[in-house]
Amino acid sequence: MNALLIVAHGSRNPNSNRETESLTDAVRKRGHDYEIVEHAYLELAEPAIPTAVADLVERGVDSITLVPLFLASGNHVERDMPAILEELKKTYPNSRFTMTSHIGANSGFADLVIDHLAEKP
Repeated sequence: MNALLIVAHGSRNPNSNRETESLTDAVRKRGHDYEIVEHAYLELAEPAIPTAVADLVERGVDSITLVPLFLASGNHVERDMPAILEELKKTYPNSRFTMTSHIGANSGFADLVIDHLAEKP
């Protein structure tokens, strides 16, 4: 079984975390190749990445793709996320983990900005 784990920074502001939950729900409802879609946070909110992964593994997931929901590379993208990925691979050697580039690196991101500008506030 495979899962998609959307990873956001996390915030003390519950409204920010609710936006991540809403995005996760929207992705869950779209067509894709993942049987399960969940979210996790790097810090400041729950579930933390290790907690979310433990839950997925407990549910029988053996392949997890992490998507860093960050606009730009920085310490979290370049250092923290790869370190977490390596730790997950050690903790769950029978599971397969992959990580996409951060969302801001997507080639379609410029189109998203243009489409956003066309929306009425």
